[in-house]
Amino acid sequence: MTTYLHYFTGNAYQGLTLLSALGVLFILSSIGGMIAGRNRTMEADVFIGWGAVTTVFTVAAVFTAGTLGMLTWALFAAGLVCAALLLRREKRLLAPGTGRVLLLLSPILLIAAAMEPSQWDEFSHWLSAPKSLFLSNDVPSADNLPQGTDMLVSYPYGWPYLTYLASRAVGVFMDGSGRIYNVVFLGLFGLIAAKVACRAAGHDRPARLTWRLAGLAALFGTVINPTFIQKIVLTAYADVSTAVVLGVAVYLLWTLLDAEAEGDRAKARQSAWQATFVMAALINIKQVNLILFLGLVISFLIAAWRAPDISLSRAVRLAVGIGILPLLVYGAWRYHVNVNIPGGGGGEATFMPFEQWNTHVIPQIMLQMLVVAGKKSAFFVVMAVTTIFAVRAFFRPSGRYGRLAILGGGTFVSYNTFLLFTYVASFGEKVALTAVSYWRYNTHLGMIAVLMIAVGAGWAWKRWDLENHLPKPITWLPVVLVVAAPFIFAHKLRFDLEPNKPHYFTVARGIISSVPKDMPLVIIDPLGSGESAIITRYITNRKGILFLSAFQGPTLPFILKTMADSKGKSWVLIHSVTPEMTRHFNGRFTNDSSYLLNWNEDHWRLVKEWPYPAVSGSSALIKAE
Repeated sequence: MTTYLHYFTGNAYQGLTLLSALGVLFILSSIGGMIAGRNRTMEADVFIGWGAVTTVFTVAAVFTAGTLGMLTWALFAAGLVCAALLLRREKRLLAPGTGRVLLLLSPILLIAAAMEPSQWDEFSHWLSAPKSLFLSNDVPSADNLPQGTDMLVSYPYGWPYLTYLASRAVGVFMDGSGRIYNVVFLGLFGLIAAKVACRAAGHDRPARLTWRLAGLAALFGTVINPTFIQKIVLTAYADVSTAVVLGVAVYLLWTLLDAEAEGDRAKARQSAWQATFVMAALINIKQVNLILFLGLVISFLIAAWRAPDISLSRAVRLAVGIGILPLLVYGAWRYHVNVNIPGGGGGEATFMPFEQWNTHVIPQIMLQMLVVAGKKSAFFVVMAVTTIFAVRAFFRPSGRYGRLAILGGGTFVSYNTFLLFTYVASFGEKVALTAVSYWRYNTHLGMIAVLMIAVGAGWAWKRWDLENHLPKPITWLPVVLVVAAPFIFAHKLRFDLEPNKPHYFTVARGIISSVPKDMPLVIIDPLGSGESAIITRYITNRKGILFLSAFQGPTLPFILKTMADSKGKSWVLIHSVTPEMTRHFNGRFTNDSSYLLNWNEDHWRLVKEWPYPAVSGSSALIKAE
């Protein structure tokens, strides 16, 4: 029982993680609500506020030095003022149903707040970047080298800004805030999806959401979401934020098109105004989001062109207006990368010379993309159907839902065309033939799929008159599923407890007090993947930890040479040993413990030993595959 409860508790900063992240989202929502005005899409307030903040922070960081700290406190103050004004003007601060959705998601929020970071990319960038911001109050540049561990300095900082804000609010680096943001974002988008489902069913969503509708909203964001992958959602990765912000942008542009078709220009202008800030947030999360931005804008123009009751020239003007702010943010950051970062473009993918492109294996790459799609059919079938409806709507305009299909299907096709192009023009042949990360990239389109699922659910509800045919208890099923799922699958959601991750954290924290900061450290882990090293780098805040893993051909001579080169100059941390090592050291080191060694004149002195936690009576050591 104690072990089970540990899935939901255990992190000393659990409460602070929740409060800091929710506090930042409240500030962003209040600012977004004031910017958007009355009669807006309230579920988009957070993302509008984020777009405004990422614009101000990016421009300030590029053209001034060290101003983020001052701007942060000004932002918090402005958020509180906006909250007071909103409350006075509208008598509410949040979109209807937000509180109930968050209560239903509280079990998974507790899990998210209790977790430790555990994924490779978190340590190599998505936590390193906000930590650098936190330590320096500025983005990296020639005058402000990255603080902490290695990171991809040229990546945009729209997403790291949020973790930075949560950390600055409490004065402690909050590496779990990103997980909270991801879950709340999915819940907020679920509210939009529930609204879409009600509309497709022929009903207006009530002003005050019932518990059953709140359960449906939470269900759309989690259980029904075909791209809900725990090792993406419950991390600091930027994939979920990209997907949700893109989904909100699609919804706003769809609303804009509907308003244009109905001749409601005031509503169209307001939707465009909201969309420009949401798109500013989107374009500053990841470099590739420029493609999502362009694909969506082009799809918007196609939808307007094919709609007989929408003026294409006016749609073009609206699209230009929407694009100014996002492109300003994008241009400011690209200027910074090219002018202020030494070497410019560090860590970014580049295109190979044309003669090196993988044009000769395009059929094989496409086949592998189809193989991956076949394994993730829940998502790709939805998007394939969406694309079919989009083609049909292109040739036979079919009103509101045809326009949504063009927005969703057009973005899907354009993005996947770009992915194919990158496999041909950017990746080496061997990597390209595996269609590396193809599924993960497509999760960026996940909320488009959720919108289409919501439409289908609404149609089914209306077509079969389910309101009058379903027993009342069945309508509570979304609430039951959303609340029960985290308790049933807690062991799967707490992937940070997989061996040997907690052990590596324990050892890394012990290193801080055992190894002088100015002394080099070498990690010997010949059966490991190198994960132990990146965790140690992150926890100890050391960039230069050398390591030897299973992927480096760790023969005994190589291992001994690596250790010999360290004599008198550095400390050695052994996380695993080969049989040859065991024999060479006469059984002194085994795979039951990690060992910290220091050279003492003519022998390796054992400084500290950390036993691996027992699993089924044996070492928890997991060999690299």
